[in-house]
This record gives sequence, structure tokens and C-alpha cells, in this order.
Amino acid sequence: MRLKKEKNKSKAITSVNKSKGESQRLFYLFKHLSNKELITVCAREIWKSHLADPDDTLLIAMEKEVLQDLLHNCSVADGYFTFNVPAAVDTAKNAVDTTSSSKYDKIKQNQKKALQSDYFTYAFLGFAEDKKFRELFNNASKSDEDTLVLESRKNTNIYVKRDPSLGSVSNIMVFDPTYLRVSDSRKSGERYFATSRYERTFIQMVEEASGTAGIKTTMMEVGSMNAGDEDKYNKFQILQSWINELPEDHEDGDCFISSNQEVLDNLCDDMGTNYLGLTGIYTLRSKHEAQLWMFYILMFPPVYPALAAYLLSPKYETLYYFYLYDIHTGKRVYTEVSLVKSRDYKYTIKNMIYTTMMRLGKPGKIK
Repeated sequence: MRLKKEKNKSKAITSVNKSKGESQRLFYLFKHLSNKELITVCAREIWKSHLADPDDTLLIAMEKEVLQDLLHNCSVADGYFTFNVPAAVDTAKNAVDTTSSSKYDKIKQNQKKALQSDYFTYAFLGFAEDKKFRELFNNASKSDEDTLVLESRKNTNIYVKRDPSLGSVSNIMVFDPTYLRVSDSRKSGERYFATSRYERTFIQMVEEASGTAGIKTTMMEVGSMNAGDEDKYNKFQILQSWINELPEDHEDGDCFISSNQEVLDNLCDDMGTNYLGLTGIYTLRSKHEAQLWMFYILMFPPVYPALAAYLLSPKYETLYYFYLYDIHTGKRVYTEVSLVKSRDYKYTIKNMIYTTMMRLGKPGKIK
């Protein structure tokens, strides 16, 4: 952008160090703002744009991201931003002594009149009565200490997130645990294997692990029901309808109120818990792919046996997940996903389930 002097319009100024002219002052401002101050300005202006166009959902998403960045990545102290009007300063108490004859003393006295203040603390003061903004700000202010992404260990990746409001869990409904085995090959594509036997074993593991952790679990799955379980089957159908109602882009942290919420609340009262767990195992069996470098290695006969064993042996990946929902609010309060680069050994699955139950049974931070 060409910046011109106010008086001499024919001569362009390429520097933004001078503060003459409206556009130059704007450049000068942005250049001297710190990262925290610049992001604060962005958050304020984005929200003002939202107020001008409330139907634009993109502006809401932008505001969430900017507030998260501001409050967690910019070293903002707790309580830095104020939403209360500061008390008026009584200037009569700060009367200046005019008896000083020194010019230097007069300058220092005038400096004391102007109270030093970081005016960026009042950036959102104008939105103090805006409930929607305060809600976004408070959600962004929440500490993410209870979110834990464990570092990838050998052949294992684990992601765990726990809502800070979730206390100790003592009773859970577990809805229709799933167990899926898939074989993937170039010729036949993906093939799904019968998994009813594995599902029964998986359910037993969940019950054993929850009992060890002191958590009562009620399995809401059709396989364990008989002709006399009409009431339980009806509850199963109600929960199935609620799960089908969840939005496709539903994220943990988002609340969801069902159109049939009163019936769901009564169901929770009957079952003695408002927590619903969704869990399952997905294991994939595939062949190792022969990379280009393997064909070069074939030129050396000594590696034939090892390479043949590598190519012919299957490659396994096992995915385990456990989601815990609060039916009263529709909020996902606990998320755990584990990916293990091995087959679904019983001791591996038992260990993952037991770890989940122990975490749910203890309030506070994830360990």
C-alpha cells in the first residue's frame, strides 16, 4: 500500500515508522502491538462483526478459536480482562502542589496525574451484559488441564479427555457394546467376520473391570434380553432413539437437549444414573505392502527368508473407544480412544477397559 504525506500528495512514503496520516497511524499501531494485544483487538472486532450479522455462524466459530488462542497461548493472567466498570478516581485527593519552582518537578507532577493503566484489560468491557459473549469467554477460560494426550509409545497411541465438572462415577448404563473384526485385502476388499462370540467376551471384560473399579454397570443390549424383559427393551429403544438424535457434528463439550427429554429424565431416575457409555473394539487385519525398496532388497539372497516372512505375515491394528454422555445435558463428559498396532489380544483389551474404569471411578485430573 502506498502511503502519502498529508501535505505533499505527489511524493509517496514507503515507511510506516512515521505516524502522519490516518492509514499510516493504523500501520504504526499494528506494527507496535504485541501478539497478545493484536489478538485482543481481533477478538473484539470479530464479536462486533457478529453483533452486526448474528446469523453468520462462521463468525461464532472464529470468535471461539481466537478466544482460545488468546487465553491459552498468550500468557494472559487470571482476571486480566475486567467486566466491571472501574471506580471513578477522586482527583481532589491528588491535588498538585504548585509551589514547586523547578521545571523538572512540574513535569513529574503532571505525569502523576495520568494514572498508568493497561487499557487492553477493558477490551471486552462493552460486552459485559452480553450473555452469549460471556458464555464463550467463560468456556474458553476453562483450564484444559483435564485434557490429556499421551505421547505415542511404541505401537500405541492414546487420547483421553475428561470434563472438569465430572466427578467420581459409580453407576453407568453401557449401550450395546460393539466388536468388529475386519480383514482387508486387495482382491476381496474389506470382509467382516462374525463377532457375536467376541462381543460376549468383551461385555464380560467390561463388567469385570467395572466391578473391580467399584462401578455398577447395566448392559443395555438386546443379546442379553429374553421374553420377560419388555421394560428393559423399551428403555433400550428410548436410548437408541436418543443416540440417533445426536447431531452428526456433535463434539464433546456441546450440550444437546432431546425432543423427548422428559422421558429420558424419567428413564435416568429409574436406572439410578444419568450416565450412558458407548464403547467398542474395531480390529483390522491387512497384508504388509511391498514397498519399492523391498524389490531392491530381493537382489540379495541372504534376506529372502526374513523378507518373505515379513510380507506373508498379517498386519494388525486395534482401535478401542469409550465415550461417556450425561443424558440430562446431552454433553459428552469423557472421551478415550486407544490405537494399538497389534491384534486384539485379551490381555490388551482387558488392560484398556480396566484403565478406563479406574479413571472414571476417581474424580479430578487424569493420571
